[in-house]
Formats: sequence, C-alpha cells, structure tokens
Amino acid sequence: MNNNSTPAIFFTPSYAPDIDRAVWLRKSIERFYDGPSQHIFAVPHKDKKLFAHKLGNTGIDYVSQEDMVDPMFYPGLIYKIIGKIAKSQLWRFASHEGRPGWIIQQIVKLSCAKHIHNGPVIFLDSDVFFFKPFNLATLKLDQANRTLIRITPETESAKHRKRIERARNFLSLDAGPTEHNYMGSPVIWYADWCKQLQQYIEKTHNKPWQHALFDARFISEYSLYGIFVEEVLKPSNLAINDVPYYHIVWDEESFHGFESYFSPDNPHMDSKICTILQSNMGIDPAKYEHLLYSVINRR
Repeated sequence: MNNNSTPAIFFTPSYAPDIDRAVWLRKSIERFYDGPSQHIFAVPHKDKKLFAHKLGNTGIDYVSQEDMVDPMFYPGLIYKIIGKIAKSQLWRFASHEGRPGWIIQQIVKLSCAKHIHNGPVIFLDSDVFFFKPFNLATLKLDQANRTLIRITPETESAKHRKRIERARNFLSLDAGPTEHNYMGSPVIWYADWCKQLQQYIEKTHNKPWQHALFDARFISEYSLYGIFVEEVLKPSNLAINDVPYYHIVWDEESFHGFESYFSPDNPHMDSKICTILQSNMGIDPAKYEHLLYSVINRR
C-alpha cells in the first residue's frame, strides 16, 4: 500500500444534534491528516442538507442512513401517531417502536460495505478530535497485513465482557476469553470482511442479517466484527494492534485533565493522536472551542 497515493476512507455515522462536533472532527482531519482521503458521513436523510451546509463537499460524501437500514428499525406510523395523541399508551405498541438511534448507528456501520467495497474503513464518531499529525502509516495501514484493533486494559468492565459473550453467543461460538475489547478510535474494519460477516450471520440465523440483529435487540458492532475476524475467519494476514490511539474525555474532571494533556512534559503524548470528547459529558462544544482552536493553530 502506497501511503502517498492511497486515500484513507473515513466513515462517520452522525445526526443533527452532533453537527458542531462533526465540524471539529473535520477541522482536525483537514489540519492533521497527511494524505488523500474520502470521508463518508452517514446521516438521516433530513440532515444531509445541514451537514453539507456546515461541512461543505470537499472530500466528503453524504449518504442516507435510511438507505442502509431496514425500515423495521424505525418507529412505525402507528407508534408515531400514538406518541402524539396518547404518549402514556405507547407501551401497548412496543412491537412498533423500532430501535433506539444508537442501535441504528450500529447497523449503519455494519452496512458500510454498501458504499465501500475494498480496503480498510476508518470509523470515526462525531466526537473524535485529532490533535497531532497522522497518516496511513500511523494507523499501520501501509503494511501487507491487515489491522485489527484489540485492546486489553488493566481491568475490563463487566459491560465489555458481556458484549464479548453476547457476540460469541450470537455467532454460535464456544465461550472464550473476555479480558479484551475491540473498542477505540479510530477503529479499523475491512469492507470485504464486513460483507462476509453479514453472510455468516444469515447462514447461522437463516434470515437476513439485519433481521437477526433486530431480534437480538442489542449486540456491540465492534465486538461482533472483532470476534468474527479472530474466531471465525482466522486470517493469516492479521496483525493485532493493542495500543489505543485516543485520550478519552467523559466528564468535566477529565476535560480539565485534557487541557493539561498538551504539556511538553506529558510522557504519554507520543502514543495518542486524538481525543474522544464524549457528547454525553454535558459540556457544549462552544464552551471548549477556544481550546480546540489553540490545538488546530499551534506551531
């Protein structure tokens, strides 16, 4: 793979409430990514004009989530009507409620092969912000082997362990270790392996893969892909990447820690290229854009 000529393909599911974060994600890519790239934003159809207005069209393609997700994942008409006239009775129509937006975004990621047919897919949520130069070599995508992000933290949460167990159960695999996870940012998938995962799900559950995931109600897309690659495909050209690229910010305290992260005497600075400024931490981007500006413009 030639790092100078091969475009990186970034893929971001998003929606209107995250538009300000998406703007900063794009600013950071434009500032710090070295090389050609294509960025696909998968957003609700009604939000495409907003994203195009805020982000422009240079190096960006906009696709509709509704074109990638089975209608069963969205609330049915009867559910919407009852929600307007008798919200207290919605429980009676639970079979028409669809699935929450975060599950829809999982299906969007698992449907990435609809728009990307070859090569690696670099998943970036809207709340990612890059703060130092990076390229395909940084992500180890300039090598013959394919990369799988698999992090083994000092202590793994019960939530992540449960996600690994559910992924194995869903794929009809034997029990195995749960001390690792396939979370992180950026996360690297391969379009052809994702397509093979869809086919494997359909063969295992004897139904369309999205229907199987709808019935499962909750499956972690990253765990599902990671377990499939490692324990079903078992490719010989797989290289495990176990070093996180990101510094995570989830509340005000960790945000203040992020502000000091750029100190020259920070020993961890070299191993990170981005931060995750979680959208649920309760801090509006307008309150910290001065910090992001300083990062973008620093020499």
